[in-house]
Amino acid sequence: MKPYRRRPGVMKALKVLKIWSDAEGQDYVDEFNHNTNWTKRMVNTRCPCSCSCCGNMRNDKWESHKDRISRQERRSELSFKEQIADVFTQCDEE
Repeated sequence: MKPYRRRPGVMKALKVLKIWSDAEGQDYVDEFNHNTNWTKRMVNTRCPCSCSCCGNMRNDKWESHKDRISRQERRSELSFKEQIADVFTQCDEE
């Protein structure tokens, strides 16, 4: 991998690990410097996994479909329903 492409990912990973270190009281930056595998994976992706605890609500099998969709998807569905309702009310007026 080219070093100039890797550097931004390393800097972002170090920022995230520093925030985690401040919040939890454990030195994750030191673990990064000592070549811990899971901290090195933070260079390519900031999210270590895609489970529901880490933020991907679609993988939560216990929730209903309505609870799995994001806020943006809910807004788009609501907007779509309102547009359809407006079309039907305009057709009824004519």
